[in-house]
Parts: sequence; structure tokens; C-alpha cells
Amino acid sequence: MVEELSKNKYRTLRVHVRFPDRAEGEKTPPIRVYLFDSQGALADSQPLTEETVSLRLLPDQNYRLYVGPDLLGGEKTPPKDLIAQLVKAKAILQDVIARLKPSLIDIAISKRIYLCWWKYCVVVRGNVRKQLSPGNYATICQGTVKIYEVDFLCYIERLPFPELEKLRDDLLDLLRPRPFPPIPEPFPFPFPEPQPPIPPLPGPGPDPAPFQRVSLVSQPLVENALSSTTLMKSSANLSEAVTQLSILKGEALQQAFIKHKVILAPYLCPLLPDFWYCLKLLAEVPIQSDGSFYKELCFWCPSDIPDLYFRVTQNIGGTEKTVYSPRISCNTYWNYNGTPPIQITVTDPEAVACLEDPDRPIPGDELYVWPTAIGNMDLRNITGLESNPAVVTPATGLVNGTTPWAGTLALQMVFDPRLKTHSNVRYYRWSYKFEGDTDFTPIRNTVTHRYMVVTYAPLTIHLVPVTLGPKTVNGVNNLFEVPDPHPGDGWVNINDPYDRPFAYFDSTGNHLPPFTYIDSASVARRTGLVTLLLEMFDANGNLVPCANLGGSGAFKFVLPDLTTPDKYTSVLTANNITPQGQLMFRVRVDNNDTEALLPNVRTPAGTADACGFLRFNLPTDVVSVDYIARHPNSFLTWSLSISRGLCGGVASTSGTGSSPAVPPPPNATFANTASHLLRALGGSCSTCNDGAAFAVNLFAYATATDGYGRQSQYDRHAAIAFALIKS
Repeated sequence: MVEELSKNKYRTLRVHVRFPDRAEGEKTPPIRVYLFDSQGALADSQPLTEETVSLRLLPDQNYRLYVGPDLLGGEKTPPKDLIAQLVKAKAILQDVIARLKPSLIDIAISKRIYLCWWKYCVVVRGNVRKQLSPGNYATICQGTVKIYEVDFLCYIERLPFPELEKLRDDLLDLLRPRPFPPIPEPFPFPFPEPQPPIPPLPGPGPDPAPFQRVSLVSQPLVENALSSTTLMKSSANLSEAVTQLSILKGEALQQAFIKHKVILAPYLCPLLPDFWYCLKLLAEVPIQSDGSFYKELCFWCPSDIPDLYFRVTQNIGGTEKTVYSPRISCNTYWNYNGTPPIQITVTDPEAVACLEDPDRPIPGDELYVWPTAIGNMDLRNITGLESNPAVVTPATGLVNGTTPWAGTLALQMVFDPRLKTHSNVRYYRWSYKFEGDTDFTPIRNTVTHRYMVVTYAPLTIHLVPVTLGPKTVNGVNNLFEVPDPHPGDGWVNINDPYDRPFAYFDSTGNHLPPFTYIDSASVARRTGLVTLLLEMFDANGNLVPCANLGGSGAFKFVLPDLTTPDKYTSVLTANNITPQGQLMFRVRVDNNDTEALLPNVRTPAGTADACGFLRFNLPTDVVSVDYIARHPNSFLTWSLSISRGLCGGVASTSGTGSSPAVPPPPNATFANTASHLLRALGGSCSTCNDGAAFAVNLFAYATATDGYGRQSQYDRHAAIAFALIKS
């Protein structure tokens, strides 16, 4: 049938759509008929509300007609990838040839096809945070989460069969049980830490930790492999998958990998590089102010449930930076069906996190000034925090009665958001006094915080630094400004030790910049009980007393309520409040080095000579390693290990506190019989009857903390070697 041209040069094409195997009363998904010109532009489209629809087209042009799911709905502007979406949805294609002048096209669609046009949608919800230190996080409240669909098969299907079989062999070798090796002597503990004691966090990342058989997979893989168990009807268990893989080759092996993809994915994690995976960007989702993100993803007749992978980007000062991009192989959410929620933890040190307002520490409406922590250590962990300053015990000022403070102490505070608008307080000052000092010394290291201003199109974070002090006001020195509570789009927390503290107390007494460590015997470091003093001032530099003990000020100091965990109180006594309305408390500082020495090794036959040879007569002869692991106040742990040749550890010991307990002589001794050191260790490490070469390592670890971590700059290490030879 040929229809005549209309007055406007267009003619009408009718499309009749039938569903021959549709059951009576059965609904079909929303369907639309699309007409594209030879350039791929949408010329016309109509929803299929009746069995026949009419389209307009030019008589002298060829077209492509698609019948598929309704991807437009009420939208007037079609998506740029409309044809690609129709192809993926397996829409029916019919070419419209101009010279054939068709006026009616009849299309029959089977249930097998149109059932694929129901959307399969997954709601992705998650949260983004930044790890500041182990167990300590801050919300990332600005940025973009990029969601990708992972195609594991894109490379597997192209991999030559010999390479695929090699991958299979590597996987089976990984899963094959191994005999237990000889149990080695314990490693030194705690392990030595790098200097400085607050190392920069790695980025971007995180990459998963080194692969371990006890934890074969990252957390997303564990959670999702479990959550999708009911969907894996074709993969009953790992044993079945391994059995199939071990006997198959070629295309059958390829199909087995595909079939058991989800159950094998955790174990393939350490074997497959990222370039084996193909990524398709599905969505870019803005992060909300509470760190959350949300996106509904819909798929047309997916061959399996989608596998999702996530990256996080931030535009900082006009430069887009990827702050989270972990390994694809170990951080894909396989068969993701909407659960569990996605938890993204960013460790890139340059990622911008938000500094959140903590909950009000005390009930009521009183203004407060709240010293919260030293580093990340809550003040409630200080022994004797609120005790009588006239009473001193060996535990006073220690962390939990055992650990001293050292290095740079970053003093954390929270100010009532209304403090500057509802009172005359404008400045603060921290000072310190070591036991024996005649007066307090103000802390004068510069404090700079940063806030952000966010602009849009594109979403960009601009950082604005604010120097709080030190400042001089009417001749009063070393004052620091109480910051505005919510400048711009909020304070940021990028580098926790520099973005949050309100004072940096160099407890060494050398007035060093924050977190600067000079490890030299010529630099005197201070040690002892220290009283910290906090004062508040008005705009003219006048002291403003607190109201804790009836003072005239409009605010109260807050400290932990030591009678109730996780609670705080402004009910303080003269133990912490001076007659002038200042706050004080004590900390015990110890900046002493540890000592690690290995002065001698001996047997009943004598001591090791200058070349390191040590003789013994009988297997029962005792080999004695003399050692010194000490700290002036016993604030250390230590470990000593003896290793033989290439076989590793043969003996070890460790302890807390100084060893020997009193200054030598005599030295402490680690004694083992020659037969014990020369015994068989399993494998190729057989008994060494006539002797062997040994290395001795002694590590002394300072236990002092700055509230962020152990002060490893005070650690010491000693090492010696000797050859045990039978006379």
C-alpha cells in the first residue's frame, strides 16, 4: 500500500504491533515506536497505546524504525545514547526503504523479547568518609561518586585458551591446601614504626592489604558474595567450581569461569590486574552534606545482576582529583542487588573532609568551652585529670595509668557556636608549666585552620586558610582567636593533625614546629609532670573568668564526667579551676630515648672473638646473649630474636619495662642450649650438628604517645652476628 503525500511534503507510516503469544489479560511493559533518520537523529516517536501507531516521514529518505521499551516517557529531549540503549534493550529493528514506499509495517513481538523491556532497577545508597587514623573518620560532604558497571567477561572471552588454563592453574594452586610449615618463633612486637610517628596516609586508595589466606577478599566482596548467595543457583559452592575447573579446557573452561564468576571472584582478586576488567560509567552522583549518595540504576533485560565499582573525585581549586580508586579486582560489588549499603572509605591525604559539629556536651543552655582531646586521645583517659593538684602519684598524668605523653601534643577544643555572639569572649591562650618551673610559658606555635567555599558548574571546592594566632592584643601576647563557627561552606578536615588542633605544645621544651623531631644527643628534651593552663580573653585582651565556681564570665569550662562513661560535665572544682577562672589539668611527659645494646654473646668455652666465632663443646652448652633493653622510667616494650642462616627465627623473647630492671651491671641474659639453636626446623632446615651462623636483633620501643600514635623516634635497635662452631 502506498499513501499519497500530504500538503507539507510528509507522508504517514503506520506501524502495527502484535503480541502473538501474550496471554489473555497479560500486561506488556510500556512500549514506544521510534523512527531515526540516516544520521541517527530521532525523526518521530509514538508510545504504543493501540495496536497501530502513525509516524511522519519524508518520502525520499531512508529510516530505521525501532520498537522497544519506552525510554522517553514524558521527556521532550531524547537522551544522547538513545539508540545505544535500544540496542542494549534488544529492541526490534526494521529498515524503512524510501524507494519501496511502505505505508504499513506489521511487527510481531514474542513474549521472550518484550519481557526484557520491563526495567530491572537497583537502588544504590552509600556513604563516603575519610579515614584520619585507624578507627577515626571524618565525613566527606562534597565531591562526586562515579558508579561503573564491571564487565569481567570482556577479557576472559578474548583470553587465549593456553593463558586461560594458566590462570586456572594459578587459581587452583592458590586454593590447594598446603602442609603446615614449622611454627616460627614470634616476630618482634610491636613492629618498628617509621619516623615521623605520624606518617602520611597513602593515596589514592585504598588498595587492599597484602593478600592473606585468612582473609581472601576485601569487605565489599565478602558482603556481596554473601548477600547474593541465593542468586547463584548455577554455582552451588566453591568445591563444585574447583572440580569443574580442574578437568575442563578451552571453551568449556571459559564457560565455567563465566558460570562461577561470583563465587570465584574473591579468589581471583590477587591474580587479575585491573586491565582485565572493562568499566562502563553508569552515573556520576553528587555527595550530600552528610556524606551520603543515592542513585537508581535501571537495566534492560540484564544477562545477570550488575557488578558495580566506585570511584570518588573532588575538584579542589579547579583541579579534579581522584581521591578513591581502589583495585577493581578486589573492590567490585558482584551481583549487587541494592544491599548492603556502600561504605566508601577514602585514605587519600589530600581528600577534603568536613569538620562536623559535635553534639552539645552538657544539658541546658549554658555557653561552654570544651577541651576534648590531645591528638585523638579523649582527656578522660588521663589518670588524675580532675584530682587534687597537691597530690602526685607515679600514675598521675599518664594515659590510662601506664603511658606517658611525648613529642608534639595537639590540643583539641570545641567552642559553643554562640560563644562570640552571646558573650564577650574573643580569644584563648594555652600555657604550660613543668614541675619545678617558676611560672607558666605560653604556647606560641602558629595555628591555621581552613574552610571551604563551594561553587557549582562544575562542582569545585575552594580552600580558604585562617590563621588563629598567635596575636598580640593591647600588649597581651600569644592570644589565639576563637573561630567563627560556620564560615563559607564549613571548616574542613584534610590533614587531621593540622586542621583540627587549637594549640601545639612541644613537650620537648625546645619550641620546635609541630611534629618536628630532632633526634640528637645534643638536644636536651624535657621530661616530667606538666600543668596545662587554658585562659579566655575579651576583644581588648582582658582575662574573662569562667562561671564554673561562680565567676563573672558568661561561659563554663567542660571536662569529662569521670563517673559516667561518654558523658561530660561543667561541674568542676578547684582541682581544675583557678581562683582567676582559668582551667588547668596535668599530663606526664617523657621524651627520653630507649636503650638497646647487645654487648656480648658467650658459651662456657668463652666469648665470641673479634671475627664473630663462638665455640662450644657439648650440645648442652648454654649460649648466652647479653642484652640491655632499658628506658629511664621503664616506659618501653622490647623484643629480642635469634635467627639462623636462611632458616629464620630459632628463639625469641620479649617484655615490658626495663631489662635488666636496674641499671647494669649485670646485663640481662637470654640463654639457650646449643642443641636448641642448632635443631632441625623442618623442610631443608635440618639439624646443624657442627655449628651455624646466627643474627641477633634487639628492638626497644618507646610507649610514649602524642595522642595520634606511638613516638617511634625514641626507639632503638641493636644487631650482632656470630658463628657457633663446635670445638
